Amino acid sequence: MHCPQPTRSARLACLTGGALLIVPLIVGGSDRIEGQIDGDARSWHVLEFEGESTATFHEFSHGMIGISIQGHQEPRFQVQGTISIDFTIMNDQVLDGAEVAYFPERSMVPNYANEGEGRFELLTSDISGPQARFEGRFEGTLVRFERMDDVPNPDDTIEVELYFDVTAQREEF
Repeated sequence: MHCPQPTRSARLACLTGGALLIVPLIVGGSDRIEGQIDGDARSWHVLEFEGESTATFHEFSHGMIGISIQGHQEPRFQVQGTISIDFTIMNDQVLDGAEVAYFPERSMVPNYANEGEGRFELLTSDISGPQARFEGRFEGTLVRFERMDDVPNPDDTIEVELYFDVTAQREEF
């Protein structure tokens, strides 16, 4: 997939788009992603299929871990309504907050993204072999991007509050 890279939102949408190509059939049992978008209560599903998951982690280097969590509005693959939370930890400390995106329509754009802004707190990080448990919360404003290579529209925003408690699968590259 070729993606323009002028903005952090464009890179996030490209990464999320590749991960969304998984065709999951099973909902992760005890995983929770819940919160509010503009005051409306929502919940999302972590999806699994043949050992693959929409909640993953991978090691960049010793002690530096990238985490990607995608929650789907329905217990099946679809872009519309998906929430994405991506962050990196090093020695159990979050680096540079989290990238959060929300996809309100049936395609990757337009979307809303936080551009690294907002309040993110990692409550639990427990990595054990091929699985890890991550628990945290995010609160902030997401701004609308019409296209991947676009600048955000500061007049079109949504307020997001999220809580997640998920088991992520290790990805090997």
